[in-house]
Amino acid sequence: MTDVKYSMATSADYDEIIEHANFVFSYAHCPHEFKTLIPKAYGEARTMWPEHFIARENGRIRGLVGLLPFEQRVLDERLKVGFIGTVSVHPYSRGMGHMKKCMAMSTEYAHTHGIDIMALGGQRQRYEYYGYESGGQSRSYQLTATNCRHALKDVDTTGLSFVPFEQAREHIAALHAIYEQSPVAGARPVELFEQICGTWRKQPYAIMLNDCPTGYAIASSDHRSISELRLADVSLLQAVLKAYLKRFELDSVSIDVPPYLPDYARALSRLCEGCTLEHNEMFMICNYERVVSAYLKLKQRIEGALPEGRVVLGITGINGDQAPRSLEIAVQSGEVICRFGDLKPDIVLDTLAAQSLLLSPFTFVDMTALPLCARAYFPLPAYIESADGF
Repeated sequence: MTDVKYSMATSADYDEIIEHANFVFSYAHCPHEFKTLIPKAYGEARTMWPEHFIARENGRIRGLVGLLPFEQRVLDERLKVGFIGTVSVHPYSRGMGHMKKCMAMSTEYAHTHGIDIMALGGQRQRYEYYGYESGGQSRSYQLTATNCRHALKDVDTTGLSFVPFEQAREHIAALHAIYEQSPVAGARPVELFEQICGTWRKQPYAIMLNDCPTGYAIASSDHRSISELRLADVSLLQAVLKAYLKRFELDSVSIDVPPYLPDYARALSRLCEGCTLEHNEMFMICNYERVVSAYLKLKQRIEGALPEGRVVLGITGINGDQAPRSLEIAVQSGEVICRFGDLKPDIVLDTLAAQSLLLSPFTFVDMTALPLCARAYFPLPAYIESADGF
């Protein structure tokens, strides 16, 4: 007879968690070593310890869901984010409901610990069962050597260099200050900045101008993609990218840009060969008022202004309640308002559809029933950097 127990892990379970995750992901995909893949959470010198919800059969871990909590500063608001990762079930224990139970435990934890929004990366329908919907806007620009040769032939790159973080530790505080200048930041304390930027075996570089730090780039191991780029002065963007292609002898590079850096997007749109727009992650909103308010204020900053108006969404399924709750989303005299109340809804949606409307640039919701201002308000600029993921 199989004895099945579900619980939250403790630090004493660390070695077994690593062994379980390494085996399951290596068995299903390719060789994995979580200690080096996500050192901030699983390395010997780890500085962030996720919560883990585990299933044991006869004392051995057979199912696992991790939840990494962190803060995201959105302008002056601080959102509590929970990122789900290391979701794994032993191949001999599939079909026993371990994932369903562990995911339910993670959702309960999020609600009881005041997490505002949950996120994860994974197969869409698999995680829709648990309340997650695709959302966020991730733009990836493709810059080629030919673009540079024609458009940047007169751009001076003198004095620019790229130094790995481990060789530029005396400049980490300055690089962290550049990170914190972004409208969205706050997830990386300065003492953890280098380690977090190296998540997923990425290579973070200090961008130096005449031996002074002027920004940083988080690059893939083959240097062909930059998942995060920040500069003290965005006017240096073209010179930095021209120098980057030359330094690493590349014929092209892709650059990811979050929606809250429109000046980067404009500069790259003028220069690059192409751009793709994709969902950022899958999200589950736990606190609609805080999340919508924070991101709508951010969108107001991005756009310069938003039209006056009001949208009322009737949302069913919040905390399992099938009666619709009316969420008022408005801009009045330049002030963003987001609150639950008794107003008649313009449209009634379940939580998946509501999250698609609020967060997705490719929403499946028919917006013709909504006031025109909804087209300006949504999608909200939700985005989680790859380095902050799990």
